Amino acid sequence: MRRSLPELGAPQREALRGFGARQLAAEIRLVLRPNQFAAVEQYLDLERPGSQGLPPLRRPQREAIWALDALTRQPGRHAPQPDDLIEAARALRAEDGEAERYQAVIVDEAQDCSPVMARLAKALVAGEERRLMVFADPAQSIYPNGFRWAQREFRPRGAQVRTLRVPYRSTRPIHALAGSLYAGGRCPCSPSAPAARRSWRSSRGRSAPRSRAGGNPGRSAC
Repeated sequence: MRRSLPELGAPQREALRGFGARQLAAEIRLVLRPNQFAAVEQYLDLERPGSQGLPPLRRPQREAIWALDALTRQPGRHAPQPDDLIEAARALRAEDGEAERYQAVIVDEAQDCSPVMARLAKALVAGEERRLMVFADPAQSIYPNGFRWAQREFRPRGAQVRTLRVPYRSTRPIHALAGSLYAGGRCPCSPSAPAARRSWRSSRGRSAPRSRAGGNPGRSAC
C-alpha cells in the first residue's frame, strides 16, 4: 500500500492527504473488494456515510482510492484477497454454460456475506424458482454499514420473509442482557460488563428456557 501511493498522480495524492495507510487499506478491504465493482461509477454511487473508523468520502477521495486499488491489483503487487477469489469463482461459472447447479442452496450467517458472496450463492442455484434460503441476524453484522438485505443483493419480499423470534441458544438473562447492549450501542467491555458477568453466573446450572426475542431477532428469507 505505501509503495503504491507515490505512483498516484499529484491530484490524487493531494485528495488522500491526511489519510493513513490503515484507513486506505480498510476502505479497500471492507468496501471495494467485497463489492467488486465493475466501474468506478458504481463506487461513486455507493452510499458511504462512514462508520467503524471509515470516514465519509468525497468524490475526489473515492476516485483516488479507486486508482490506488487498481495499482494494488496488478500482478505481483499483493496476494489476492478472499473476495477476489470468490469473484473469480463466480466469473468462471458465468463463463461456463454447462457448470453444475443445485436444486437448492442454504446460506447461514448471511449478515457476514459480502455482495460478491451473495452473487456466487445465486449463481449456484438452478431453475426458474431459484430456491435460495438465507438466514441472517442484523445484530451480528461485521461490516461498517451494518446489514440490509439489498446491501447484500438479496431482495426478499412479503411472504418470503420470516422472523424467527424464539432463541434456543442461551438463557433468558443472557438474551436480555445482549439485547440491552445492542440497543444501547454498548460493547461488553463497557461499565455494564460486571452486571453481565453476574447475570451469567446466576443462570449457570439451569436449563436454558425459551425466551421471546426482542429488539433485533434473526430473519430468514426464501
